[in-house]
Amino acid sequence: MRLKSAAGDFQPLTGTDAELLVSLQDRDLAGWQTQTDAIPTRCQQALAVAIKEAEPRTHHVKLRSSSLKNGADAEESVGDSFDPSKSHQGRSCDYLNPELDLLKKQSTIFNMKAIKSTHTQSQRIMQIVAKKGRGWAFTPHDFADLGDPRAVGMTLTRLVRDGKIRRIARGIYDCPQNHPLLGQTGATSDAVVAAVARNKNLRLLPSTAVAANQLGLTTQVPAQLVYHSDGAAAKVQLGNLNIVFRRNSGRNLILAGRASGLVAQALRDIGKGKVTDSDLNHLRKRLDAEARKELALDIDQVPAWIRPHFRKLTLAHDD
Repeated sequence: MRLKSAAGDFQPLTGTDAELLVSLQDRDLAGWQTQTDAIPTRCQQALAVAIKEAEPRTHHVKLRSSSLKNGADAEESVGDSFDPSKSHQGRSCDYLNPELDLLKKQSTIFNMKAIKSTHTQSQRIMQIVAKKGRGWAFTPHDFADLGDPRAVGMTLTRLVRDGKIRRIARGIYDCPQNHPLLGQTGATSDAVVAAVARNKNLRLLPSTAVAANQLGLTTQVPAQLVYHSDGAAAKVQLGNLNIVFRRNSGRNLILAGRASGLVAQALRDIGKGKVTDSDLNHLRKRLDAEARKELALDIDQVPAWIRPHFRKLTLAHDD
């Protein structure tokens, strides 16, 4: 059973753990948020009523008929006619206490539910991170289904403070692990690039040097990783490595995110007239059936000098 306040709201019972649990479950978090948001207004209204009740009331008195000869006679006449016991000045405002108590209880219950919700959100985030694996990089966008992005961001900040995850760049996180030989290891640069692409819904095409390195045509690691994108120019500092996102036109990004785009960029890095059979054999071994199918479909989208290489790469092989 719940009590009804003077304002018509149901007053939550908090006398026992069972009553508190019932009160917590009686209304969802959004409902308690609404009640809590209304507390300042309701407090102001209660204060206005209290001030009005505390104001001196007009007290009508009837003076007895008499002849006033001097000031003393006047004071005596007024004193006899005025009864202080009938004054409303200083009237008690105790009747407002139940309403104020109700507001305090609602605020307390909302805070308890908010804390419970935060703990649940932290657990769900860590479950998702564990499922993705230690090498995964992520942003608040990856947990959009868990609630408001600002609330998710605050939860991630708390997890960083608790040492459960690591902030590797602004708005980008990972869950590192300690390797017996390498020390603390975390997300790779490729994972960070993928996280940025998901967060901003970008189409990405690696630079020629990055593509050649990713496909194993060169062991030389670029001084900075450059990606062409359809988003705003940006830079991410990952330790000593710079990841650069350069805005490019839609025409140049037509093969972004496809194996054919990666291979075309790698061949550009080698250069026209410099691609050897050894290079093609290496690439052929790196391409699966789906990738070779993409090369065949996209052959008209690459420069003329690259098309013969694409035709050779689409041939099946037995290696």
